[in-house]
Amino acid sequence: MGMVRCALVVPSTAEVDDALLKAVADVSGKVFSRYGSGMFGTEVLATLYADASGDLLIEARAVDVPVTAVLIRTGALEDALAVRQMVGDQLRGWSEQMIRAQLEAEPDGDPQLMVALAMATGGGPVEPESLDLLQRAAAADDARVRDLAAYALQIAADLSEPPVVRREQPSGLAEVLRPEIPVVDGDEDWVTARPGAGARRIPRPVTWLHGPGAAEAVHSCGWDGDWLIAVAGGPGSGPGPGWSEEIWTTEDGRTAVHRVDHPALEGTHIAVHGADTAAVTAALTDAGAVEILDAPPAGLPRTAP
Repeated sequence: MGMVRCALVVPSTAEVDDALLKAVADVSGKVFSRYGSGMFGTEVLATLYADASGDLLIEARAVDVPVTAVLIRTGALEDALAVRQMVGDQLRGWSEQMIRAQLEAEPDGDPQLMVALAMATGGGPVEPESLDLLQRAAAADDARVRDLAAYALQIAADLSEPPVVRREQPSGLAEVLRPEIPVVDGDEDWVTARPGAGARRIPRPVTWLHGPGAAEAVHSCGWDGDWLIAVAGGPGSGPGPGWSEEIWTTEDGRTAVHRVDHPALEGTHIAVHGADTAAVTAALTDAGAVEILDAPPAGLPRTAP
């Protein structure tokens, strides 16, 4: 027997948290813990929670429309129904039938509800009445209605396929990101490509790359190579101009890739260091419009704190 698939659309601000996971465990006996994150196709972000048997609880968010759903995939129908009921109780969930009834009762209402309708299928078969509604909307005179209907149909198709998932990074800092001298003060204890950071300076040779495809190359290689995001952002990142450093490590934790941005650097730069620098650098140059620099970027000293 295949996996039972169902879902509920929840408020866009809702999220799967410890309270929900505990409530689910209490009612179903299934203990879910965070497994990883990824995407269904190109239109749905996914955060996956798995239990020991491989059953899944998935927080799914549409990329272009503020719609969130919780997807349930279990091996037993009774487990799916118990988990779904608790999600509805805790997060005020809406089913496919409820959303379709609202669309039919308010034909001139918010067309974004069509995206919610698609998300509520959870990757299972779309009910004929829902499919008919979306297909009729895809031929409507209103261009926005047509576009949203097409988007909803794409999401329904994406959810029927397995998500592309990157597993969570194991706890603890990878060896390649540990400073030679332990950092005593401050919350950030990983090495940084930013100058003037004292003990947090990268303690080994660094290969620098630059080019218009730098950001795309890092993310493409990261997904293809199962790299792990060790630092999302970095010291001084945030709104407004300033230093931003996103750090990835290869799956074995032996090589680090720093995606660096700062107004003084004139575009995204990449700093690579570790055991397999040559192989990672070759992958980056193959993946996008980037080239290896002979030296650190000229503006790097001006990025110091």
